[in-house]
Amino acid sequence: MRGISKRDFLIGASGLGVGAFASYYSSRYWLFNHTQAGKQHVVQMKHEELERRLLPIEGKTLPIAFNGASKTLVEEGVIDLEKWNTLYSKRKQAVPEWIGQTFVTDSREPIHVDPVSAPFLLNILWALGISNKTQFNQRSPLQGKRLARFASTGGWNLGKEKNGAAYFNKVVNIELNEGQEKVVHQAAKSIYRPCCNNSTFFQDCNHGSAMLGLLQLGAAQGKSEEELYAAGLIANLYWFPSHYSKIALYFQEIEDKSLMEIPARDVLSRKFSSGSGFKGNVVRKLAAKDLLPGSRRQRSQGCSV
Repeated sequence: MRGISKRDFLIGASGLGVGAFASYYSSRYWLFNHTQAGKQHVVQMKHEELERRLLPIEGKTLPIAFNGASKTLVEEGVIDLEKWNTLYSKRKQAVPEWIGQTFVTDSREPIHVDPVSAPFLLNILWALGISNKTQFNQRSPLQGKRLARFASTGGWNLGKEKNGAAYFNKVVNIELNEGQEKVVHQAAKSIYRPCCNNSTFFQDCNHGSAMLGLLQLGAAQGKSEEELYAAGLIANLYWFPSHYSKIALYFQEIEDKSLMEIPARDVLSRKFSSGSGFKGNVVRKLAAKDLLPGSRRQRSQGCSV
């Protein structure tokens, strides 16, 4: 029996190497796609990729400006700059320069939302939402004996007054005509947020008040109802990044659609963006198909300053 030639040995070893290589990656593929841990890893990667696409670090610019509204909030005492600066100094957070300029100038610079500016914008728009005087706010569910007890009113403590209820519907800041009020009112009744179960019109928390402030700014600057929904969705994306990346995952994996294909009005509706709608129509359906990503550190700002 003749020996194995060096050539035959190398060919055989090469074949064994290719086989081992294929076997290794086949096992890895099977692990990722057929075991619970592997599936969870894939889901987590999809979730994080969606979040990166939806929430670019460079942010998104809205076709809406403060146009002096922030300055008026300071002049009327709704925002006390001493309290504002003290808060962020304690937190060791630097207020973006362009945001600081809106307190002292009639800034026409478009609002830019990104991971850094989002929490500062939330607080400015919150003050705007609770304080701006409108006709529809006379019918607000906040009106009544409980006015000072809501997170939106009682929680606002960065004004000269101790309780934000003192400013509710009191400051003439953004003036809306009848048609603009109607547009804001309709959008406010249709837009929800995942931290609560009420619409923006029932602004019982900071996110509701902030959204209402943003809608009023946009309407006063001639934006249509659909444009207000589009701006509102961008704001909610940065205020609730984990929630909306899960909503995007739901549309991608269960409805085979991109979040950006869905009308902003529908994404912001009670069905997906309210607290109960998010849990029932997004979280529960993702979980039923083993598509719910693991919990990560929540980066959304809570319902307080």
